[in-house]
Amino acid sequence: MKILVTGGAGFIGSHCADRYHAAGHEVVLLDNLSTGSERNVGAGIRLVVGDIREREFVRELFEDEKFDAVNHHAAQLDVRISVADPVFDAEQNII
Repeated sequence: MKILVTGGAGFIGSHCADRYHAAGHEVVLLDNLSTGSERNVGAGIRLVVGDIREREFVRELFEDEKFDAVNHHAAQLDVRISVADPVFDAEQNII
């Protein structure tokens, strides 16, 4: 399977990606590196740097890569930000 892990350079996403890769799946990570780090990306796993809120970019990525599954870990987690800017929070976490 070809699996996209959003937020894949973060702590949880990178561990999921490592397990998928160890199981023999092709793994692509999508992360804007705002909180994740390239050092979390395991060997043999490709990192695409970009923002999940950029619809055209994401659409093209899906068209080009033809993923079988998506594991979504890109998220805005800070409650203060969600209260101060609920639209940003919804764009990042839901839309």
